[in-house]
Amino acid sequence: MAFRRSAMIDASSLPVSIEGETVVLEGEVSSATERAQAQLAAKDTSGVAVVDNRIIVVPPIARGFSRERRRSP
Repeated sequence: MAFRRSAMIDASSLPVSIEGETVVLEGEVSSATERAQAQLAAKDTSGVAVVDNRIIVVPPIARGFSRERRRSP
């Protein structure tokens, strides 16, 4: 897929499923821009008619906070 080749998107952690002409994007990214870029790249892929974008935006600060809370008793 095109977004797997995009330098702006770390697609290695984004699960992708394809059913016919529909692509489902999942996973987490650090910004709304990354989420939008993934959707645009998927939509620009030949044969894709629909993109179901389930990607969640988790800013880096929220990721760090989550980790700290898990370590605390």
